[in-house]
Amino acid sequence: MPLSGSEQTKAINISATGVCFATRVVLCVGEVVEVLLEIPKRVTGTMAIPRRFTGRITHVDSQTSLPGYSRVGVQLLYCEAVATLRIVTNLAHDSA
Repeated sequence: MPLSGSEQTKAINISATGVCFATRVVLCVGEVVEVLLEIPKRVTGTMAIPRRFTGRITHVDSQTSLPGYSRVGVQLLYCEAVATLRIVTNLAHDSA
């Protein structure tokens, strides 16, 4: 679930130094953003894990085929692995 002021989307293009995606969020060139990406196993060679990147907006193109969306390019500056939190609750009730 996206955080307040955030949006979940899919990458259009990704490289070793950046990512491009379409979004409804209004962003400006030079703005610093946080991007959460799950890099697939076929790219990393290891288990797919979410990574939190800090990046800088390099371009914004409002001329997309999706009305209300802008295509945004982000230069990825640095990242950290994100620990996965899994909560397991035993709801079984012994009524014997």
